Amino acid sequence: MSPRALWQEAKRLLEGAHGGDEVVRQVVVEDIAQRQGDPMLYRAVIQPDATPPAYALADAFDLYEREKIDESQGRGPRNRLARVRKQTEEALGKLSKLPIENLRRQHAKKLLDHLQYSKTSTGNPLSAETVRRELNAVRAIVELSLVEFDLVGTVANPFRKLEVKTSGSAPTVDHNARLPLIAKVRERLSLSKRPELLLIWRLLEGTGCRPSEISGLRLEDLKIDHDTPHIHVTWHEDRRIKTKASHLLTPLAGDALEAEQEAVRLAEG
Repeated sequence: MSPRALWQEAKRLLEGAHGGDEVVRQVVVEDIAQRQGDPMLYRAVIQPDATPPAYALADAFDLYEREKIDESQGRGPRNRLARVRKQTEEALGKLSKLPIENLRRQHAKKLLDHLQYSKTSTGNPLSAETVRRELNAVRAIVELSLVEFDLVGTVANPFRKLEVKTSGSAPTVDHNARLPLIAKVRERLSLSKRPELLLIWRLLEGTGCRPSEISGLRLEDLKIDHDTPHIHVTWHEDRRIKTKASHLLTPLAGDALEAEQEAVRLAEG
C-alpha cells in the first residue's frame, strides 16, 4: 500500500468510535507500536488532523482500476492493466514510493526506454504499436489521477506527447506469431470424438467468419460447384446473425475448401 492508502486505512480504523475517540486512538497506537507496525500508520492514528501524505503513482493505478475497469468485460482489461503496472514498476521502481507530484519527463523517458528494450514471450522486441499503447495507458492513468486528486494546474502529466521511434523501413508482420496456438487447438480438436468440431475450426481459420456463422451453415448455403467455391452466410431461423438483411459471401480455398467438402460428405442423408 502507498503511504496515502495507509493513511486512509488508519482513518477507517477509527470510524464509528463515539465518545471515546482518544481512548480508541491510544489503544490502536499502542497496538501498532507493540507490533512495530508501519510508521505512517502510527502517525495517521496519533495525528489524524495532520497533512496526509502525497498521492503516489500506485494510488493512480488503484484509482484507474476502480473507476475504469468494467467487470462485465471479463479479465482482459484487468490483466492488461496489471501488465502495464508491472512494466511501469520495473522501469521506475516501487510505485507506492513515487509521489505523483514528483513525476518528471525523465520518468516518462525511462519507461519508454524500458518498453523499447523489453521482449515478448517469444523473445521478440515489443512492436512500436505495443509500446505506444502501453505508454498511452500510463498517460490516461496519470491524467485521471490529476483530475480526481485535484492536481490539475499543479502537476503536469509527463507522459503526454512521447514520441515512439520506429525504423525507417516499413513495419514487418510476423504471420507465424500465433501459429503455435492454432496448432495446439487443431491438435486438441483432432482428438475429439466429434469430427465436426475440427471441421468448424478449419473453416474458421480459412474464412475469418464468426463461430456461429460457420456452425450454423446449411447444405444450401454451400456453393462448392461454383466457379469460385464459397459459402453464403445468411440469416435463418436456426442461426440468426446480426440482422435479417445480413449476407456474406466468403470464398473457399485450400484447407477450408477441403474441410467444407468433408462436411458435405458427413452430412449425406
